[in-house]
Amino acid sequence: MTALPSHPAVPPHVAESIERAHKRIDGHEERIRKIEIDGATMAEWRKGTTDALDSIRSGITWLTRLVLGGIAAAVITFIISGGLNGAQ
Repeated sequence: MTALPSHPAVPPHVAESIERAHKRIDGHEERIRKIEIDGATMAEWRKGTTDALDSIRSGITWLTRLVLGGIAAAVITFIISGGLNGAQ
């Protein structure tokens, strides 16, 4: 921040106070910039995590289909082989 020009209407203590305020504002701007960068980083991380979870969910769906298909095939095989005829 540039120093305030000396002006006879601005007392030195007011100029110093304004300069301190400018420095605080600069500090706040830097903190806000860091927070915005962190927010963007977290958004990308969440997107990657969501994609990974979708992939896991898809794998679990197919695994469930395979297990249920295997159980259905076993039941059909049992019935066809005469498993429901009782003890004869």
